[in-house]
Amino acid sequence: MPRGPHDADRPATPSDLPDLIHTRHIVQETLRLYPPIWFFPRRAATDLQLGGHSIKRGTQVFYSPYAMHRDSRWYSRPESFDPDRWDPDRRAQPPRGACIPFATGVHGCPGGDFALAELTLITAAVTARWHLDPAPGSEPGPVAAATLGPASITMTVSARPHPG
Repeated sequence: MPRGPHDADRPATPSDLPDLIHTRHIVQETLRLYPPIWFFPRRAATDLQLGGHSIKRGTQVFYSPYAMHRDSRWYSRPESFDPDRWDPDRRAQPPRGACIPFATGVHGCPGGDFALAELTLITAAVTARWHLDPAPGSEPGPVAAATLGPASITMTVSARPHPG
């Protein structure tokens, strides 16, 4: 992941975040496809119509960011991993609320921005030093439990050459 001229000189730090654009797009796309929480309950605050259905005040309703993030109205090829979809110079961005890996509104994770920054720095640190490839025949996939986590995957890990 490109960070700048000092890639191998030191680990990524928060001051590098503005330069880690492609890395952030990779993290955003991963969170779009595999949000940490895949299913949220909410209670209707008022009587309402939702998708042609009457919902009475107090009714518990569930929604799934996992399903919402695969909506073809907002994402071309929604099942494909495409970090470039987050580059506003290349694609129109989805509307606010179309991607909510940390929920949103009053129930949104207060640490969502911190988590995005931390995941970007971790990804930059790991990929600056290591090359990770899924072993032949090993396919990543989600496991739905209380949170959405990864299935076990066998990886081949090799050190990246250190320049200089």
